[in-house]
Amino acid sequence: MSVEQNYNLENFLSKFQVENLYDCVGSITYGTEYEFKYIDLNKINIIDSGVLAKDIFKFNIGLVIASMKKYFPHVTINIGYQAPNRNEILIKDYDSTLKHDVYIGFGLNEKYFDCGFDFVEKTTTIDNYINISSQVNLDHYKYFDADTDNINIFMSDCIYKILTILCSNDEFKLAEIIFINSNKNIKNLQVQIEIFKKIIYGKKSGKINLVDFYEQIIPIDLESGEDLTWEQFIELVEDKIFDGGKINFIPNDIPNDIPNDISNDSQFIDCNDFEKIIMEINSELSLTISNYKNLLSQGTNTIIKSLRTINELINQINKTKKYIPQYIDNFLLIDLVNLSNKELLEKVYENLTDHFLQQETILNDTNLNDMI
Repeated sequence: MSVEQNYNLENFLSKFQVENLYDCVGSITYGTEYEFKYIDLNKINIIDSGVLAKDIFKFNIGLVIASMKKYFPHVTINIGYQAPNRNEILIKDYDSTLKHDVYIGFGLNEKYFDCGFDFVEKTTTIDNYINISSQVNLDHYKYFDADTDNINIFMSDCIYKILTILCSNDEFKLAEIIFINSNKNIKNLQVQIEIFKKIIYGKKSGKINLVDFYEQIIPIDLESGEDLTWEQFIELVEDKIFDGGKINFIPNDIPNDIPNDISNDSQFIDCNDFEKIIMEINSELSLTISNYKNLLSQGTNTIIKSLRTINELINQINKTKKYIPQYIDNFLLIDLVNLSNKELLEKVYENLTDHFLQQETILNDTNLNDMI
């Protein structure tokens, strides 16, 4: 697919002028894995910058996509500027297609997703036909209204949406992204993320490393205040939580697709047994246990968030369905003549001609009968 390339990041950087670039850079992170930088429009003087606000908008999304390519090398990601979306190209003559300021296509597991982003200048409004057509023809469409939108919120929303698309084939990675996005302002976020990952990837494998858990919580003897040895900890768990029954340890055979830093001599237990330990263990044994208890609850909240994400997709489909009648009306009125399939266009013309000639004949016959 060919797209217009009348804008590129290098040309932008050669024209962009600010006193200190680093002072006007915003950053959005997802744990320690992902960091996305962009230019904060609120921190620069557009008139003195040597570029248009729309060009900064394009640069910001281009910068995010460059990072996405680095973080997701297995995904084919293409970006075009002032480019039409895939359906526009398939349906209409190229010169008559609606162009997006930024258009992104994702090739993921033999599936194709695409997003469009537009910049709406101050004192103007989004064209109704462009908005409706974009909602119908794209997996995700969003425009930045320079009059009312905040660039930081806009970039955060765009990054989150793109990440959910890229992680849509891995529910556990998606859960991680949703968790981070939902807890951006909590204290010790990175610590919380690491514990959360241990829990959800334990869910994925069906087992949890109990040695790692023991080393993280550092339990103490409530009477002496001394650290519990591994043997003492196991004895306590079996006595107080499993009513004297033995813990059922299982082999360490973690699948390759689950991240872990666990040694071969680690001892694993069933995920359900692990959750039982977390829920019933005395919180006074360790300050860290409360984190595990809270994050089990957070796991439930994340599942709810995941369902909401699915609901958003359903709502997007419903929105598309809602717009289709209006889109068809606009297409017939504005773009039918631009249909790329000229044979089909000719057939439509013939059918319409026959239809109106037939209607005209019926009308003439009716008028003649009235006169008689």
